[in-house]
Amino acid sequence: MTLTHHIASCNYYYDETYNIRAQAATQVEGDYATGLLAYYEFDETPVCNYLNAEDRAMLARQSSGVSPVLNKDIARFGQVLKVTGGTEAAKSGGLARMNNPLYGLTDLEGMSISFWVKRNDADRWGTIFSFVNSNPAYTTTQNNLSFTGNTYLGFTNGVDTFAINYPTTERNTLEVGEWKFVTITIDKAEGVKIYINKTKRVVSFASTEGTRAANFDYQKVLDFLTASQYLSIGKGNGYGTADMSVDELFVHQRALTAEDVEALYAAETRVTDIKGAIDVTGIEDIAVDAVNPKTDDAWYTLQGLKLADKPTGKGVYIWRGKKYSVK
Repeated sequence: MTLTHHIASCNYYYDETYNIRAQAATQVEGDYATGLLAYYEFDETPVCNYLNAEDRAMLARQSSGVSPVLNKDIARFGQVLKVTGGTEAAKSGGLARMNNPLYGLTDLEGMSISFWVKRNDADRWGTIFSFVNSNPAYTTTQNNLSFTGNTYLGFTNGVDTFAINYPTTERNTLEVGEWKFVTITIDKAEGVKIYINKTKRVVSFASTEGTRAANFDYQKVLDFLTASQYLSIGKGNGYGTADMSVDELFVHQRALTAEDVEALYAAETRVTDIKGAIDVTGIEDIAVDAVNPKTDDAWYTLQGLKLADKPTGKGVYIWRGKKYSVK
């Protein structure tokens, strides 16, 4: 491929030619649209859930803190949420509080939360996000599911607790000053998985049921989440707020598979129309006679792979120029 750069001003001009080689992107299977309840872009105020504009994030602060703001970040191609860190003792943290999209759901068997984050300091304890079941008081005794910059995920419902990657040991997986894409999944049968840039990380585990992750009843976590009203960026675990920037937050009402996580990461690291992928028509079946017979009758994945026949597996597909969710 040849690109030509031309700059002209009055009687002067400058031309330069670049020869580049473009390679086809690897096709990634996976579905990141099904089960998506919330998508926050952090590109404009008010900060709204793209899937429900009535859900708006409240940008707040503690008494000595600074409220989060939207700042332009070249590495993220637009605005991001800048959260100023602080400690609980000094009441100096900021936070973005939003309605928990999982609140009130019944028979929840899995969930996922995904987001970009860049740590601005080496604090291992400051909260990146927290699910809480009341207007946040931010004490160490408040029931919560929270995540910190040390990839520590802690849970308590007042009776049952677990601690994954406790902050006394440095993990070095979310390096200071670097953007990383984090996905955390919780499944009632498979437990907790933490992915950094699509790669599943090894975790340490301790709980009221011992150090074997398989012994814990994760339905208790899912039941807690459906009873928790708020999702907070910053604050919530009683230690303080991480100094950080956050972008592109997703919450699903199912545990994404490894293939789904890879597909979402691929979409987030390419020039991809995320909104186009999640704007789908949810139907159980499709009447062939109801569409234009002049268009291509083949089915395709979101990555453009042509299928041999109408898909039977759950997922989002393209047929005759439109996206469909097969349930």
